[in-house]
Amino acid sequence: MMGAHWVDVTSPELKGSPFTETFIFGSYDGKVTFWEQMITRSYLKTSPTLDKQIKLPAQYQTPGYYPTRYGIRTNTDGSQDITLDSFVKR
Repeated sequence: MMGAHWVDVTSPELKGSPFTETFIFGSYDGKVTFWEQMITRSYLKTSPTLDKQIKLPAQYQTPGYYPTRYGIRTNTDGSQDITLDSFVKR
């Protein structure tokens, strides 16, 4: 009942590398319902810094602002910011 999850088939975890993080899209009833970073807790414990481009769809169902990048920043106090960034109008 969660709908379909769509992942980039060129992602390293689908080619034998350990899964640490990836970006997915989700759909339900023929409509895109979410964009999501998937990150393992063990990866977050390594205090990573990450800034990656999102492979964007060719078309959008609903006009609006969409992220083009996602990231993880580990702050000096140990807290972490997990972000969707660089929104553009589509």
